[in-house]
Amino acid sequence: MNLMRIAIGAELVTYTDFDNWTLRLVPFIGIGGEKGRLIINPHVILTNKKFRPVNEGLLNFIYNLNLKRKKIEKTAPNKV
Repeated sequence: MNLMRIAIGAELVTYTDFDNWTLRLVPFIGIGGEKGRLIINPHVILTNKKFRPVNEGLLNFIYNLNLKRKKIEKTAPNKV
């Protein structure tokens, strides 16, 4: 959600090494808009707290690129 240049939300993610796994809640908060945003993602470990092969937080910078695309004209199907 992006509200007045404040980006907030949450993700539920899993990490695995195919022997163990962990479930994490990853809320995020930051600043930004349609073109890009800068957010921080702290990880809240919900299961298997001993499984720590990944970071416990993340700082994310996202920039959206606008690509010029040709419009596809719809044509009527040929009637036989």
